[in-house]
Amino acid sequence: METEIVEKLKLLVSRFEENESQYINSGSSYNETELRTDFLNELFQLLGWDVLNIKGLSKPFREVVLEANVSVEDKGKKPDYEFRLNGERKFFLEAKKPSVDVLSSKSSIYQARRYGWSAGLPISVLSNFRNLVIYETVTSPTETDDVRISRIHEFHYKEYVARFDEITALLSRDAVLSGSFDKTFVVPVDERRGRLSFDDYFLEQIEKWRILLAADLIKNNPKVTSEELNYLIQVFINRIVFLRICEDR
Repeated sequence: METEIVEKLKLLVSRFEENESQYINSGSSYNETELRTDFLNELFQLLGWDVLNIKGLSKPFREVVLEANVSVEDKGKKPDYEFRLNGERKFFLEAKKPSVDVLSSKSSIYQARRYGWSAGLPISVLSNFRNLVIYETVTSPTETDDVRISRIHEFHYKEYVARFDEITALLSRDAVLSGSFDKTFVVPVDERRGRLSFDDYFLEQIEKWRILLAADLIKNNPKVTSEELNYLIQVFINRIVFLRICEDR
């Protein structure tokens, strides 16, 4: 690890430690946006990512997209950071203000895991800077999951300097560029048995919608023919999918 990066990281950690008690106080006004600006942006810049788009790349080619679009059922919610290389998504980072305990907040963990799973990514990262947690997102999440499920790496901010080589090997731009990120996190297809992908989940949902729509249409239109029934159901589903795509964009 380069001396300059080490010194910048030490300053970043020291700055957080000086005001930690204020940041983690549940009544503190210190919010997520401030955390991102003050700490997370700089942390991932030290990992080699062009968080602020200093290179001036057009949106399709930016390395980091803020509040990226991803299709999930929770309307209005987007991952805080999307890390990409050559336009390809690699992982999401969901930020929470320091007063949120990212190790025990079920809603925060579910949100971060769901983003990655919905996008078909291997991992998602959750951080309030106090802790940096990596979750595998091949396994479909549920809101009632134990908070430790799918957690594969966890770092406390006081460990950042000592373990920065480890963090770099996992999440840095160089790790993605070299291919070591994919070797570490991407799960081969033959090892995904029993794990429901988002595509499979979506197809299951559509089949359930078909049954519900058919039952309702037959109940209210007893004379409908099978051809008309299939046509009407497909029109309904096409419209629903179209609207969700519009919302996503």
